[in-house]
Amino acid sequence: MDEIDYYTDNVNECLTGYVTIDGGNYVSELSIDDDGIEIRLLDFNSKMNRAYSEVMALNSILFQKGTRYYLLFGLELHESSFMRMGVDGRFNTYTFSAQGFLYSKSRVNTNSLFTSVSIHGENIKKWSGSTRKLDKIIECGLGFSNKLPNDDDCVEFEKNIDGLGKIGLYYSYRYGGLSGLHTVGMDVEPHVTVSFEKPVGLDRLIENYIDLYMILRFFIGGSLMISNIKTNSVSNYGRENIQIYIKEKKEDHKTINTGMFLTYSTIYHDDSEKNFPDSVWEGYFNPENHEIKELVKKYVTYSMVHSNEEKFLGFYRMIESMTIRKSCYVDEALLSKLLNRSRCLLAKKFPGAPLGDFIRAIKRTNKSKHNTESCIHHFIKSLPESVVIKLDLKKISINEVCKSRNQIIHQPLFSETPSKIYKHMQATEILTKLALLIRLGVPMQKIEEIICYHR
Repeated sequence: MDEIDYYTDNVNECLTGYVTIDGGNYVSELSIDDDGIEIRLLDFNSKMNRAYSEVMALNSILFQKGTRYYLLFGLELHESSFMRMGVDGRFNTYTFSAQGFLYSKSRVNTNSLFTSVSIHGENIKKWSGSTRKLDKIIECGLGFSNKLPNDDDCVEFEKNIDGLGKIGLYYSYRYGGLSGLHTVGMDVEPHVTVSFEKPVGLDRLIENYIDLYMILRFFIGGSLMISNIKTNSVSNYGRENIQIYIKEKKEDHKTINTGMFLTYSTIYHDDSEKNFPDSVWEGYFNPENHEIKELVKKYVTYSMVHSNEEKFLGFYRMIESMTIRKSCYVDEALLSKLLNRSRCLLAKKFPGAPLGDFIRAIKRTNKSKHNTESCIHHFIKSLPESVVIKLDLKKISINEVCKSRNQIIHQPLFSETPSKIYKHMQATEILTKLALLIRLGVPMQKIEEIICYHR
């Protein structure tokens, strides 16, 4: 494979090759740069025997230039042109944007099956920290043990997940000239890999990558600073890995400072890797409970938004849904019977009134004994006093937070001050993180450790 680093280099490529659709080859131009990925298909003499709606429905396509293969996915048609040339000639073009691509020097198809996905990144190195197994590998590199690292030493942890396969933190290494002829030594690369229980298709591969990326970004507290994403296909077994490229959304600042995140191990030799709550993997990837995965992905999505107001409203929605307590002023069944028996009386007293809407409103109000404010207060009271004190949760004015949110939503002309929005955003974010860690099954003692380490 050519030495192309789509993640860390400033890539600006424009390639001319071809794609194959329904057995026909079409000259195409592929552009890859910081603004995105775009492919332009050239159709001479209307050779493409597809309706326009079918062209629009294309989701993935294989572009080939020599021995370089780019399997583009997440296609979206955003421009097309149709031109007559002379009496019978026609020339059509179709321009698609793409979410990402798989890059390989071995042929890979839209119907290929894949066995794993691995994420490498600068912040994965920081997240994985300093562990005893990493020390052993480095000792081998320094020549202290006069041998290569054992396979077991290259597996930091490995967890079986029903319905998914195996997830683990692994170390790969290489010796020799690391950067030209004049450098020698050992390079160790930690990476998180999912090996699938059964080979998966392209759509499922990308879905599993996004799931893995989101939980790692939640743990790390920011972008992964990805250096590579690798996969392997069934037909490509034993050959070079296939590279996946999806542009990562990064922060303006490069330091991780979100106040609370879940490291695998610290940078110190303190055996902290032994205390990582590895049950979170099962909780997140549990096929019987998709809710927690979707909540984590929502949180990460909101955290990547630039607007503090949008972040605040997003975190508010999350903490509202995670702390809701369904309780009634009176018994629902008894109230329903009473209202049904009272229909005739109500109809006489209020002729022409929409009784159905009125009764539904009464039932709905009966269920609202606890509003969002009281539910959030109850959530905070359920936390250990030490957590409440360390995070200054008693200083959060829940009433003010709820009032501000309601005014923003229900009063279009209302404008909250930037300082208040930022303050409310921080409050709702820390509450959302706490609720998510609890739902992921992180022990409260571990949550307290995280707070102490990052405050």
